Amino acid sequence: MLVDTAAASTNPARVWMQPTGVEDLQINPFRVTYQGEAPRQAISSVYVGPVPGAHVRLQPEELDHLTLTVTSTVAVELRFRLEVVYRLLSQQSVQTVTLSQPFAAVFASPDAWLPYQMSPDGHLLPT
Repeated sequence: MLVDTAAASTNPARVWMQPTGVEDLQINPFRVTYQGEAPRQAISSVYVGPVPGAHVRLQPEELDHLTLTVTSTVAVELRFRLEVVYRLLSQQSVQTVTLSQPFAAVFASPDAWLPYQMSPDGHLLPT
């Protein structure tokens, strides 16, 4: 994970309480924890699947998915990009590809949440 920006999360944190997708998706699961790293700093993830320290291995032209769980030890509004480091079996050197799509997450204590809900006419209203 490559940190783009990190700022203190606002208090209260305005939270849209909505149903989410699959919350326990575990396809080639990795975990990364933000601990106050500075912008432009890379943070390594850890594989958390059934075989500790394993790596995802693909055949030529094979596709697969990865699941990345991002956690934080500090309250923060985080913007980041993902970097994938890989190696071809026929080569010793590693390659890095940085995904162009930015991601964002807000980590705040639930005590600081100000929950919102969507009204029937499409407006967010405090609950």
